[in-house]
Amino acid sequence: MLLEHAIGEFLADQELAGRAALTRKRHRVELGLLGRWIDAEGLQWQEMSRKQLQGYLRLRASLSASARANMLCSFRVFFTWSLDQEYIDRSPAVNFKTPQRPRPLPRALTLGQVRNLVTHLAAGAGRRARRDEALLLTALYAGLRGCELARLHWSMVDIAEGIINIRLSKMGKGRAVPIHPALLDVLSWTPARRFFHWTRFRSHLAEW
Repeated sequence: MLLEHAIGEFLADQELAGRAALTRKRHRVELGLLGRWIDAEGLQWQEMSRKQLQGYLRLRASLSASARANMLCSFRVFFTWSLDQEYIDRSPAVNFKTPQRPRPLPRALTLGQVRNLVTHLAAGAGRRARRDEALLLTALYAGLRGCELARLHWSMVDIAEGIINIRLSKMGKGRAVPIHPALLDVLSWTPARRFFHWTRFRSHLAEW
């Protein structure tokens, strides 16, 4: 079987299993790069040895620890799937140590910065200012990730129960986030419902 056909089947099964689009994209990119190297070296992907794969990994040793960890994850998952499908007899991606990723302290606004931001938002006038207030205060008080904000819709906000229901979060699981009293006042404002479709704000969220 051609590697590109196996990759196509693998990605289809990943989608069927509910894997996130970004995860599938990462797998596709890493496997595509590996496939081009295999062709250039005149190798057969179904007969690849651990030592041959190690040679490819050495070529990409300059990547960050996080990028190398993601690359190894893609290879492990793909070759394990290929083994289950009986396309290969053994996986060349076993027994590689995952690079240790640096764990810096999370960056956050200081209390003074939060107060300045809230004051600035409250001083604005007009619908655009109220839109920005609803967006940014939701980020501040609910602690939502950028991707969660981008997918947020009014149907996910339960004002009566004081809960924001996140349907899909990290690791493919949902979660319920309590609505802070200060945020509840903003979201109870009727026109706020129109702002809970954040697709057009993704470019702004990417800058945070």
